Amino acid sequence: MRRTIAFIACLAFMLQGASLAADEATAEQLAARAKEILDQRSPDFDKARAAIDEALKKHPGYSPALVQKARLVMILGGESEDSLKEAELVLQGARNLDFNYGPAYIWQGYVYMKLDRMADAGQAFFRASKLAPDDPLFLFYNAKYFAKGYGDPIPYYERYLASGDKDPGRRFDAAYALMEHYVGQDRAKADAAFAQVVAIAPNNAALYGDYARDVMIHWVDFDQGERLARKALSMRDYPHARQSISLALYGRWADAKRRGLPASEVAALYEAASRNDPGARMVPSCALEAPKLRFVSEAIEKIRQPGTEPELNC
Repeated sequence: MRRTIAFIACLAFMLQGASLAADEATAEQLAARAKEILDQRSPDFDKARAAIDEALKKHPGYSPALVQKARLVMILGGESEDSLKEAELVLQGARNLDFNYGPAYIWQGYVYMKLDRMADAGQAFFRASKLAPDDPLFLFYNAKYFAKGYGDPIPYYERYLASGDKDPGRRFDAAYALMEHYVGQDRAKADAAFAQVVAIAPNNAALYGDYARDVMIHWVDFDQGERLARKALSMRDYPHARQSISLALYGRWADAKRRGLPASEVAALYEAASRNDPGARMVPSCALEAPKLRFVSEAIEKIRQPGTEPELNC
């Protein structure tokens, strides 16, 4: 009996200690907890709201908590116009209470972009650049702002990817933007960006299929083009990948012919291309319009027989 009473007393003491520990959390800790929750893929909104409310109870007008409150308003409102306007008022309060709190300006810039108030967004991001120049969110959203025609987003996307932010959606967007930018300009940087994109979305067949076409059109790399197209085809059977494989095989043949390789080698390459796609009907005509692939187009025109016109494949 005494052992039971002692156990109950001990348990009560432990629970009281846990309660006191929660009560002793500072407004700063509570705001950070709310941010951590809202950064998750599937946030517990009730817990985030409770942390925000408790932070503001302990420290009324605490800017970091108000910023998280604004985020919660936007998320729960589905970023509707009304929810964005409500969040903007909360962010104004956060800014007015602490003019030097950088994240308030970052999220203001984000909200203003969503509301198509681009001049206000520019002012907010300019202020954020002075107060939080290395904040991953500033780097990413400022890049998005610049990408709308207000500056060069590429350095900001590059700095964002180097920042260590783990959000897969933002990382995908940044890496994809870099890949598109460097295709046709810088092979090493384009390849590096492509590697980051597929690391985030490894099961997206279209990524492999699109880049297969890119490396052939811009760098005349039929070997890599075929590998990537076959990778895409192994994941999903779709016309774009089959077209790219045909382009790679006929491209390899035309290139061997252009370089004067032995006739037997040229013939073997033509046999492989023809066996895969008789008459080169699947070779994408839009790709053959690329200046660097003119020699492929000319070679195909010489061997194409009547009645084997290309399919509508672009």
